[in-house]
Amino acid sequence: MRYKISYSTLTHYTNLGFFNIQKGGGNRRLYNIEEVESRMGKIMRWIREGYNLRLISRKLNNGGPHE
Repeated sequence: MRYKISYSTLTHYTNLGFFNIQKGGGNRRLYNIEEVESRMGKIMRWIREGYNLRLISRKLNNGGPHE
């Protein structure tokens, strides 16, 4: 994976609404690659800037300043 995040981190991010599962079943989840690429860049930048994950979730899903 390009961003080198763990399975548990990906699950946590998915549960927070950072990513939408396009297709899932069993232990497999498929994501839209364009959405992942776009959002991971924002997520990583906001984490570096000190935003907490709840605020990042709100920014991603409701829009917000500096998106």
